[in-house]
Amino acid sequence: MLQDKKALLEELQARHREAQVRLQDTTQAFQMAQQAHATATATLQKTQQALATAQQQFHGWNTAVSTVAAEIAAQQEAVRASQPELPIPNSAPAVQPIPTASVPIEAAEPPNKTDMIRELLVHHPQGMAPTEIWSHVRDQFKHRAYLYNVLKRLTDREELCLRRGKYMIRIVPQATKEETATIQ
Repeated sequence: MLQDKKALLEELQARHREAQVRLQDTTQAFQMAQQAHATATATLQKTQQALATAQQQFHGWNTAVSTVAAEIAAQQEAVRASQPELPIPNSAPAVQPIPTASVPIEAAEPPNKTDMIRELLVHHPQGMAPTEIWSHVRDQFKHRAYLYNVLKRLTDREELCLRRGKYMIRIVPQATKEETATIQ
């Protein structure tokens, strides 16, 4: 019995020592976390002060720019108002505006790439290699593979023929063209 009590006492003392060591380790970790928290808080406060200063400066510059822009606009208006209008002579003929297409330039359709290849080959009856064609149309085509698609399509329609690595336009008699147009 005495031995049981002695063993129990020694076990409790060992647990007490372990608990003290854990408490010391945890206390150190807590103190380090408190220091990190204090450092982060101080950094946040400095950053907030810098932000407030920058916002004040921005507001000041923005106000100054608005003021200067208003002054410049007023000066330009004063200059316009002070300039006399030049009289238009009656003897000058009225200028007629140049008629333009009803479709704005931005809305105009891009050139047909197939027609572009056809026209190029019409102007080169001796034929052209694909690399020669590419050197002429590279600005209009986004991808070189599309050039080969157009050449294949025209070849399949029998509008072009391929001889010795060069594409040539096929010359079809007018009567044959009219006959094939009615058949289709």
